[in-house]
Amino acid sequence: MLCHEASVTREWINYEAGVGDGQGSLVVPCVIRHFSKGGLKPPISRKQARSLTDADDLTALIRDIADHVKLHAKEVNFEPFLEVVRGLPALAPIVSVEVVPFIGRRTGLNDQIQFELRNAGSIDVELIHLKAVFPDRILDGSWPRPGIPPILNIERANMDGEPHTIGAYLVTDLPIAHGFTPTAQRMPRYLAGKAAVTLREFRFPLTRDISEQHKSAIIRYELAVRSAPVIRGEITLVKLLESPAREF
Repeated sequence: MLCHEASVTREWINYEAGVGDGQGSLVVPCVIRHFSKGGLKPPISRKQARSLTDADDLTALIRDIADHVKLHAKEVNFEPFLEVVRGLPALAPIVSVEVVPFIGRRTGLNDQIQFELRNAGSIDVELIHLKAVFPDRILDGSWPRPGIPPILNIERANMDGEPHTIGAYLVTDLPIAHGFTPTAQRMPRYLAGKAAVTLREFRFPLTRDISEQHKSAIIRYELAVRSAPVIRGEITLVKLLESPAREF
């Protein structure tokens, strides 16, 4: 089992170790890319780890494998291997969050543009805000754009020669303003590795009469996370409508 800065934060590594233990396999954590054995955490740290950049550990690893399969281990010159492995750069944790727009649907209501966040990286991420920009022509004209201060701000602005609605879903511990639902879903501060969350309050009702000119409209969004570049994306309404709708 190869262990480095990026892999040890992934859920699959504990799963694979458990599967190996369950079927009686030899499970040996092998640290690589300048990651130390001291950086391993339970349950992996309870096993006898080996470093692939240490000649004595490599000898012990070969002996462990030979003992497990009941074969004799020959002497090996590890120097060519060590020269390559010691030259490998360290791997930094991967920060990657996917912003997934989709159509939410409920009987009796206009279709809604909603968003899901998926942590596709190797570590937990701290979120700051999600912003989305919509041409007004695709939104329900009777929608009052109330927002939920201070967690959800909605404003309007002229962009590209036409009016747009801008929504900002903010991470904050401030109390929800009087007169708004106090139990409204907040933008989560943290998103665990491989976790996903649907932002129920961050939804925007579409007009019921969608024409061809509406379908070319572009929805833009940006997600700000701590200690990483802003994640930006866009999608046309026609592309969004081609994807399966979800009940909400």
